[in-house]
Order: sequence, then C-alpha cells, then structure tokens
Amino acid sequence: MGLGRKEITLTIVEKLEKHKEQLSQDFKNKRKHIPFFVIDDLLPANWCREINDAFPDTSAMVLKKSIREHKFIGVQMDQYEQLVGNVIYAFQDKRIVDLIGEICGIDRCYADASLYAGGISTMVENQFLKPHLDNSHDQQREKWRVLNLLYYTLQIGRGPLAEILRSGQMD
Repeated sequence: MGLGRKEITLTIVEKLEKHKEQLSQDFKNKRKHIPFFVIDDLLPANWCREINDAFPDTSAMVLKKSIREHKFIGVQMDQYEQLVGNVIYAFQDKRIVDLIGEICGIDRCYADASLYAGGISTMVENQFLKPHLDNSHDQQREKWRVLNLLYYTLQIGRGPLAEILRSGQMD
C-alpha cells in the first residue's frame, strides 16, 4: 500500500516538535536577512527515495520557462502516484501548519489546499529557479502569503537557492 498521509504527517509533526525550540531560534536569528530554518532528514532516507521515485515524468508536468525560472511543475495531485499527493497534503495538515507558525512566531497560519502557486516541481540539467518573490496571496486574494515551505527529496547541491540557504541573504 505504501506510505500514507497519516504516517507522513505524524513523522513530520514529531520531528518539528522535537526540534521546535532550536528551529525557532534559528529562524529568529536570521530576521535581519531572509529568515529561514532547515530540518535535515525530515523524513527517513528510504521514504525520500520512494517519494522521489514516485514523482511524475516531466512529460506529465507543465514546463515553466521565464527569466526567473525554468522548471517543470505539477499541481494535479490526482494525476500522479498517490504518494506524491500524500506528501503534499501532509504538509497542509493543521498540526504542521500550526507548528510552523509557532516556530516562526506567526499567530495565524493557514494552509492552502488549493496549491495556488504551489505543488511539485522538478528541475533537470540546465534548469533553474532564481530568487524571487512568489505570488503573495491566495487565489481569492483574501489571505497573504508570508512563508514558503519547501521540501526536497534530494540533497540541495549548488546554485542560487543553496547559496541563499547557506548565507541567509540575497546579494
């Protein structure tokens, strides 16, 4: 049957709870630049490989190509293997959203189950994502996005995003 949303959610909640104080401190210490925190090994390595293997082929995704990005994206979770949707929607769980809010010192955080300007992405050789501001609102323009939650199934190598994560600032 594979990994279920409940199992994924509980594992993420446990990891966030275990490291909440340190993550909150990490986030607060970076407020002068671009505040962020990183959790290594959020999910077990074998799960990451399984999730990565479940990603759709790029032929089943939409190519986005502009000055700020060149990558494949997907938002139709019902078109992909169930595991992909299980992971995406695990992060939408209220317990996780609330914990992220606590870590970042934000009183009211909301998930965006519509995945507006969200979803999954894949980059192959010579593709990129330049630092940029995302759409800062939900689809109805009623709520404003102040956080982006990124989960990588593979190790981040080099490039603009990796450099931002390492330095906490954009030059």
